[in-house]
Amino acid sequence: MMIFIDYLTVSLAEHNSKLDLMTLDVLGIFAQPLPTQYKNTCREVMIANGPSNKTSQYGITVFKQYGSGLDNGWKYVVHLSGDYFHAIERDVTKIIHILSQFESYRIARLDLARDVCILLEEWQNYYINAFNSGKNVVGIDDARTVYYGKRTSQFFTRVYNKTAQDPIYYPAHNGYIIVRFEIEIKRIRGEQVFEHAFNLEYTNKLFLQRVRTTAKADETKFITNYFDNDDEIIKIKTVKRVVGNLENTVMYVLDAYRDYIIALLNNEAMQENFMKDDVHNNTKAMKILSVLNSVQPNNLTSL
Repeated sequence: MMIFIDYLTVSLAEHNSKLDLMTLDVLGIFAQPLPTQYKNTCREVMIANGPSNKTSQYGITVFKQYGSGLDNGWKYVVHLSGDYFHAIERDVTKIIHILSQFESYRIARLDLARDVCILLEEWQNYYINAFNSGKNVVGIDDARTVYYGKRTSQFFTRVYNKTAQDPIYYPAHNGYIIVRFEIEIKRIRGEQVFEHAFNLEYTNKLFLQRVRTTAKADETKFITNYFDNDDEIIKIKTVKRVVGNLENTVMYVLDAYRDYIIALLNNEAMQENFMKDDVHNNTKAMKILSVLNSVQPNNLTSL
């Protein structure tokens, strides 16, 4: 019972042709392996903020990179949806071939998923119990989604009725439905996870590790029964990505927030209020906090 990639966000450097491509050109490169029938049933290409900034079609969205990402050599950001992966029959070798056409790439988000076909009654018992035990459950009737963790978390997990969401591509016989367990992975150092995104053995181990972590909060044992294959796994260490690089961001943060930082350093009440806020879910706040932890009022002007 293997897992599969259901969503991917990737940053790309220049194309090997050395040409400065438009977003529509990049979208066309990713659209090449799509079947003609799929292309014919998709809507016309959507272009926002001018032809070079954002283009979307076929479950592919391409942005022009900007800011520090562009300064570091990343030219484009590409989102590949679950519909796109379904259309290419989840053949990741086609994705790898496309990515190899660019000078470099880095993965910023990866969604791993696994589907099971079960009785509707079992699904109903699971989401009702999850709701009654205080889990975050959204949706109506049997089209429910059970969430574990926060959307801003390093790992964000959801369990949902895929047949209700997409009955055309995920039909089931009477009395049965297809349920998906999906983990959204982001903000992890590339060498720990993302460099192994296309290594099926690695991603299966990581997926199983997250299944077992999530199952601890499931009193019904539904997750264990349907998504844990009882394999013995080696613990995979994942490391939270540091928000920014202090050496590279101090001057930027000081220029942007100098007055605010000076006030914080000299006002204990402001510091207390600042720390009460949800700092760890705010990138800018984390950078400010990094500076606050690294400088003192008497040497601030020397930075």
